[in-house]
Amino acid sequence: MSAGNSQSRSGHNILRRLRRLCHVPVAVGPDRMTLAELRASFARGGPDMRAVATHLLAKSIIAREFNADAPALLAMARHPQTDAAFAGLIAATIAEAQAFQLVVDSTRAANGRGPSIELDKAALTPIVEVAEFAVQSDPDRAEARITLAVLRVFTDRPADARQLLIALDLADATPGSRANACGARALAEIELGQLAHARRIIHGPDANPHSGWVLPLAVAHLAVTEGDSGSVVS
Repeated sequence: MSAGNSQSRSGHNILRRLRRLCHVPVAVGPDRMTLAELRASFARGGPDMRAVATHLLAKSIIAREFNADAPALLAMARHPQTDAAFAGLIAATIAEAQAFQLVVDSTRAANGRGPSIELDKAALTPIVEVAEFAVQSDPDRAEARITLAVLRVFTDRPADARQLLIALDLADATPGSRANACGARALAEIELGQLAHARRIIHGPDANPHSGWVLPLAVAHLAVTEGDSGSVVS
């Protein structure tokens, strides 16, 4: 996993998703405003808050500074006047970015041993809370359910992860979300001992290794699990 390239690609993918879902005018996009300008505009408030918030979130992710903006954005998402769908979008995006960053940081600390799902449980707790809020706000949002499913695997609840992904509607999902869904389901099946099923998912039609960030983690975890068990599933 190349942390820098993956983070930048993830940020740009999130920006495209935010624009598509929220119909954000290009005129207020990150290409027209700096991160500092977006932060100032968000702090001032006003009728364009929704558009500014989506671009602030996307640009802060691309700049790898999203943790600085997450508290204010989540406060907006949790505000009683914020509609549930938009609250779910903001929370799901933040949870996904934070989960991905935790995996990247863990991979860097592993000194070349590759990505792992053995993550700091204390660091996972606040991310899980954000993901749970996202699903509660908008239960049908694919990205929210996928991210919470990944976090359920990270916190030793693979059966719950599988349940979140069963019958998940991916008809309108992006290729990255489809690949993430495959990776999340494969991770759950690996942890549940269903290695053959996990391998079929990994090689399925929606499992594009060049989209999303969860699928490479599932591939690596399957290889480690098969090596530890002394078997290779065909």
